[in-house]
Parts: sequence; structure tokens; C-alpha cells
Amino acid sequence: LQARREESAIRAPAAGVVSQIFQQPGGVLLAGAPLLEITSPSARTVVAYLDQASADRVKVGAEVELVASGKQQGRHRANVARVGKTLQEIPLQLRRNQAIVEWGLPIVVAQLPEGAFRPGEVVNVRIRRN
Repeated sequence: LQARREESAIRAPAAGVVSQIFQQPGGVLLAGAPLLEITSPSARTVVAYLDQASADRVKVGAEVELVASGKQQGRHRANVARVGKTLQEIPLQLRRNQAIVEWGLPIVVAQLPEGAFRPGEVVNVRIRRN
């Protein structure tokens, strides 16, 4: 049994933490479909979703302030690296009411200091007005 187990082991291509599992044991996976997602143990980028009213006001390079939910410390300033082209469904854990589908424009905030946030951690993003 140990030898069979070793044969079927899936080795990660890089060091990191499993952040999302797309298929549970016993399921069938199509060739090329992702099984899981591995992220760095420390998040250096944040994806935020802007409501439709705010979507037109943010451009690449805009300064933002990030604060992890529930933390007194850990305020970081960074800049918007990318702005999405289309509205996307906001992930369930980020919705105000999980029973209602919400849509937002994704933005990517990059170049955060090492260890600023944990992968999957909910972070509040405030757009700084110049």
C-alpha cells in the first residue's frame, strides 16, 4: 500500500500553501483542469473588487491603503498594478450578504512587503485621494 501511495502522490512544482482545492477525492478531473491552487506562504499581491460606482475612478498607479480585517496593526500603502476590464462575480467570502450575488471590478495591488498578509486573508482596501 505504501508503494502505491507513493506512486500516486502529486508533487508540488513550487513551495507554498494549498489555497484552493478544485476537486475532492473520488471525483473525476478532465485533462488539463486544475486540481488545486498553490500560493506563496506570504501574499505580496491583493485582489480587490470595486463596486460599479467606484470602478471608473481607479486607474493603474492609484495609491491605496490596505488593512487586514480585525487587525489593529498592519496598515500598508501600495499602488494599483492592474485594473480589470470587466465586472466579475465577487467571491462568496467577500460579499456583504452571501445569499446575494454581487459583482465588482477586480483590481490588483502588488509589491506589498514580505509577510504583510497571509494568503486568503480578508483585507480592506481604501483608495487614497490625492
